Amino acid sequence: TDTVYSINSRIRSNRTMTDAYIQWFPGGKWSFDLGGSLTIARAFADAYEKPVHEIRGSLSAGAKYKRPRFVLNLTGRQGFFAGKSSPQVSAGIRYAFRPDKIYMRSRVYTHYRIPSLNDRYWNPGGNPGLRPEEGWGVSTGVEGNLSVHRSGNLSLAADVYYNNITDQIMWIPGTGYWSPVNIQKSKMVGMEQTARFTKTSGKISIVISESYHYTRSVIAENNVFSNYTGNTNPYIPEHSFTAAVQVRAGNSYGTFFETVSGSRYTTLDNQNWYRLDPYALTTVIIGYQAGFASWKISA
Repeated sequence: TDTVYSINSRIRSNRTMTDAYIQWFPGGKWSFDLGGSLTIARAFADAYEKPVHEIRGSLSAGAKYKRPRFVLNLTGRQGFFAGKSSPQVSAGIRYAFRPDKIYMRSRVYTHYRIPSLNDRYWNPGGNPGLRPEEGWGVSTGVEGNLSVHRSGNLSLAADVYYNNITDQIMWIPGTGYWSPVNIQKSKMVGMEQTARFTKTSGKISIVISESYHYTRSVIAENNVFSNYTGNTNPYIPEHSFTAAVQVRAGNSYGTFFETVSGSRYTTLDNQNWYRLDPYALTTVIIGYQAGFASWKISA
């Protein structure tokens, strides 16, 4: 409960999910898969006027063509939600300059995001008439695997990407409260870089990993506030970084996570007064895992 504005935001939800997938390997260079899923959700919240009942489903199909030096993937997914369909397609290729060592990968895809329950049903402000976000994107990058001193392995990867999103959902101020609307088109360019080192010696294993993300997300078109075109989208930091160290010795294990996020704007006009400062988050996990037959217990 928010004691400043007296907003009770407690929520309880029930969700039932089922899915089924089948894969077919006819031999040779091709393989195929077909699947479907169904989700039935019901949410209860003090901020909703009444309990919300929702059914979502999807059908998907994919094909893979594999050769010694390259792999081609084609996938399609048709989602169903509140009488609307959400087609998504993706095509990707992975080429080996040096098999098991250096790869190039590229992908073209479509984007689709269904409005959340709060976007549609929060009271006051929810908008049941919101349209889903749609768009497309392209990414390309390289990855490499290197052997490091006997049992060590180092994996490196870097990708650049571009996304174009239409009907992006944004909460904007209204008469007494904020409300979400489909108000703009956005363009996003960025880069992702990852590294992962693994080494095993007897019963001791260690994994060290890190990732860096650069994201430049701007308002390409805004049909409510046209003077905000070119501004940075709220709540998306330009820079973020994560690092982790995981050590396991027999049944004992420990993990250290560090997450760093850059500053973020919170308003469409990019006022520095309301800008959120950078932050760092540290997580430490220590545990012991004991196994009995097919059962495992972690603490």
